[in-house]
Amino acid sequence: WADETLAPVTAPSIRDASLDPASAGPLSLRFLYTEDIADTLPTLTLVDSSGQPVAGMLHLNYDRPAHTATFSFDALPADRYHAVLSTPGIADFDYDFVYVPAGQRLALPAGQNFVFQSINLDPGATLDLSTSSVVLDYTDVRGDQDPAGMIQALLHNGYGSGDWSGTGLTTSAANGTGAIAYDSSVDLDLNQFAGRSIDATSILLKFTYAGDANLDGRVNGDDYFAIDSHVTLTGIHNYFNGDFNFDGAINGDDYFLIDSVIDRQGIVL
Repeated sequence: WADETLAPVTAPSIRDASLDPASAGPLSLRFLYTEDIADTLPTLTLVDSSGQPVAGMLHLNYDRPAHTATFSFDALPADRYHAVLSTPGIADFDYDFVYVPAGQRLALPAGQNFVFQSINLDPGATLDLSTSSVVLDYTDVRGDQDPAGMIQALLHNGYGSGDWSGTGLTTSAANGTGAIAYDSSVDLDLNQFAGRSIDATSILLKFTYAGDANLDGRVNGDDYFAIDSHVTLTGIHNYFNGDFNFDGAINGDDYFLIDSVIDRQGIVL
């Protein structure tokens, strides 16, 4: 779907595999939703720099039989904005890719499960996962390479100085103990994650407690075993092995994180 009258202004976008990005242009957004959600449909809100919704700029077109929704922007405000995607709690969403341009922010709804084929963030762009889980299923017709290094770099940027206030991949729900943890389905030996079937070419991202090495929603002896087993090894520096601040090393800074959370965690996430 494309409207050739739209001005070529770059906007945050999420597209499913049936949409040709080259013909649609950067102002169009389309996705497939996988459940019959009756009258409860996804929405997208454009918010300006003062936090106010921008009205009269967004066109919505739903195709209920095909379970697709298409959004397109007439124009964009001159100042910075971010897009907030809202989805019904009962629905799961599969996307071809998510893209956020430089200097902009796209906030996913809290507590949802997403599947992306790829994540594309320009320098200075931010994807806020809030408390949602993401499966990055990176094998498709394009033959994508393992994106684990890219994901770690984006999380390192988002983590910032420890408060998750940076750009890249981040969460607005950190609150001192929360974090976005990641690992591969192979490392974790999983074939199910966040209620979805996964394969050996999946990167998993989960909002959980800092130091939760195995993504089970809590910090306990299993996570200490992971960091204790790898702290003296060289060339081992992913979250599953204890690099909880994404800096490419396992050391006292990572022990500080897990020690700070073990007695402060609440319910299993």
